[in-house]
Amino acid sequence: MAHTTTTSGVAHSTSAKIQVTSPAKTRDNEQFSGIKWLDNLVGEYNFNRYGIYAIALLLVGCLGGVAVGLGSMTSSIEILILVIPTMVSLTMILAVAPMRLLLWTVLFTCLLDIIMIVYNILV
Repeated sequence: MAHTTTTSGVAHSTSAKIQVTSPAKTRDNEQFSGIKWLDNLVGEYNFNRYGIYAIALLLVGCLGGVAVGLGSMTSSIEILILVIPTMVSLTMILAVAPMRLLLWTVLFTCLLDIIMIVYNILV
């Protein structure tokens, strides 16, 4: 239902149609993974870019150091397995890579570090 008014020779038209865009389709509110709890956890990751950088540096650096210190010093293969993902994560931080890619890389690196820590403790 449209309504038209005229004011000093200029016609203004209003219509009853209201366009609502879905937040999932906009660039700023892009879904991270499609997993609800993970999307809520990282939420507005582009807005929190510099805080996520600091947390990523801390996690990747500390977990990598602990993993190497707990027994990977004796095996070149274990050091290689730990160093490559760690350096990729740190390089992505320095290169200001897209946050989605950086978060997945940091998550993969931290999981790999934790697996190596558990492996070195049990063996």
